[in-house]
Amino acid sequence: MQRLRVNTILLLALAGAAMLILAPARRAEAQLNYGNVWTSSADIAEAQRILEYRGYLAQGYKSGSVDGTTSHALRAFQTDHALRPSGLLDTETFAQLLQHRPGKDSDGDGVPDNRDKCPNTAKGARVDTNGCPKDTDGDGVVDGVDRCPDTPHGAKVDAEGCPLDSDQDGVFDGIDQCPDTPHGAKVNSKGCSQDSDGDGVADDADKCPNTPHGTKVGSDGCPADSDGDGVTDDRDRCPDTPKGARVDPQGCPEKEAAAPAPLAVLPESKKSLVLEGVNFETNSSKLQSSSNAALDRVADGLKSNPEVRIEVGGHTDSQGNDDYNMKLSRARANSVRDYLIGKGVAASQLTAKGYGEAKPISDNKTAGGRAVNRRVELKRLD
Repeated sequence: MQRLRVNTILLLALAGAAMLILAPARRAEAQLNYGNVWTSSADIAEAQRILEYRGYLAQGYKSGSVDGTTSHALRAFQTDHALRPSGLLDTETFAQLLQHRPGKDSDGDGVPDNRDKCPNTAKGARVDTNGCPKDTDGDGVVDGVDRCPDTPHGAKVDAEGCPLDSDQDGVFDGIDQCPDTPHGAKVNSKGCSQDSDGDGVADDADKCPNTPHGTKVGSDGCPADSDGDGVTDDRDRCPDTPKGARVDPQGCPEKEAAAPAPLAVLPESKKSLVLEGVNFETNSSKLQSSSNAALDRVADGLKSNPEVRIEVGGHTDSQGNDDYNMKLSRARANSVRDYLIGKGVAASQLTAKGYGEAKPISDNKTAGGRAVNRRVELKRLD
């Protein structure tokens, strides 16, 4: 009985010694499986590269460091491969990751050479699963290099993928059907100069931008006057009037009439008198020679009545813009005043004033009405 008790004590002592000997090994094994964490930044970066290649890790992580993004990716990888989901780069996880390491990727596009169908992709280019560059907007500059990734279809681009606009009209080369538009010209969606009134002369060259539809115009966009009688073709009923002939507002030759007495060409007190037969070159303050006879009679009347003071008023129709019409009417009034002074009338008897289109005496919607509104009036000031 005593021998049995001794043997038992010896067995217990041997078992205790064995446990003391095995405990560090077990702790080491536990540390190997669960506690051995890789801290080398190079190894962590390698693990991150594999995780990214396998789709566990997206851009935005800190390379060489197990940051939050990387830890989340490690946990997903560990779960998928029946590893303890610690989110740490332990020995077993790293060993598993190395088995999924991608092959050689010569052009660095993330697709290994053994399945890269475009092995010489430019650095920075975005590629598809076959390693070939994407060009979303089809401009010939690949995504990732293209600084203007939404270029309209058909536009020509520079080396960075941004559209060219040689004439700087806002319509890109390749789409622009009028690539040499003058600087500052207004253009339509095709890059061609606008022609607002449809007379065949672009707005940037059109001096009469509101020409009625169908009116024959000259190269400046203003109504033509083929026979040079001062009445434009759109309202000239006699378009072949001989040069120098006096015409009425419809462009037809006037019948010769006996010259009125000098005083008859001066307005009565406080009343206005329209000067008939006074015409100017189109869109100009230059008097036509056919105006001389009427103005000479006015000059004779004023010289015979030196006490009379007259305002020469210029008027236009409503075509063209207000500022242009005001300047034209003022210039024409001054032309008449200068002519009369040149014929011996005292300058103190005359003032000139432009009214533009402000005082029509007929309907500007008709050609005849506009002809009546284009006039020179004399008004007594005494």
